[in-house]
Amino acid sequence: MLVDTPDIELDITSTLESGQTFCWFKGKSGCYHSIVSGKEVLACPGVVPDWDEAYELFRLGDDLREIYSSIDKDPFIHSAIDSLRGMRLVKTEPWETTVSFMVSVHNTVREIKASLLNLRQALGSPTITRDFADLGFELRAFPTPAQLASSSVEQLVSFGLGFRAKNVLELAQATAKGDYDPYEPIRLGYVRGREYLMRVKGIGPKVADCVMLFSGGYMEAFPVDVWIRKVVGKVYLKDENAREEKVREFGSSYFKPYAGYAQEYIYAYSRGIRARQPGQQPGRSAQPLG
Repeated sequence: MLVDTPDIELDITSTLESGQTFCWFKGKSGCYHSIVSGKEVLACPGVVPDWDEAYELFRLGDDLREIYSSIDKDPFIHSAIDSLRGMRLVKTEPWETTVSFMVSVHNTVREIKASLLNLRQALGSPTITRDFADLGFELRAFPTPAQLASSSVEQLVSFGLGFRAKNVLELAQATAKGDYDPYEPIRLGYVRGREYLMRVKGIGPKVADCVMLFSGGYMEAFPVDVWIRKVVGKVYLKDENAREEKVREFGSSYFKPYAGYAQEYIYAYSRGIRARQPGQQPGRSAQPLG
């Protein structure tokens, strides 16, 4: 691993705790564990990971100085940038990202992570790994479409998916049969890809924008959930009841060409997430649910 440098600014804690990915689990050491390309990977606060996929996954080629200069347009976002310096967007695999954000609908981050952990531990494959002692359990890979398609609505409900279970199962079955391609929205570009996603039952504008941003890297995406709608409505539009589409159009236009980064900084800052400070104690480790 490479020691963090001014040339590659990365705050692991805020990047992985800001609701843009749900597949990282904190060990006793404070390092985060995940499975990428079938193998265990680590991301530790204070260092820049150098495993093969890290450059793309953590968007280490993004020029944060340029991005900050572009989106720093008012006191609110200025405070968000100051509090979250080094937080980057992620770029994750489309299948897992799509399912993860389908599960996120009307859900909390804690519940999303618990449901997805149950899903992968029950249906996913074991991996070639060095040692999961720090995490406390052997983390399995996210289930493939075929593995997920072999489940049932009842089983997915037992994992915590609730009303989302039927839609997730139907998407897995369609994907396993070749009737749906998780990579197709990314290939189509932002506008057409977003429309393609929203044809899927259980995927609305917010989920579609999350997939296009966090898997496709389309910076014009400005996902709007209940929280973003409230914060942007209050701070920028002076209307906490502003329509979702009005908030999305405002964010995409006001913060272009890096609307996606601005959205994540607004979300994380308003939720109380901050960049990890030197000497800060690591949080509690993850545990699979029984």
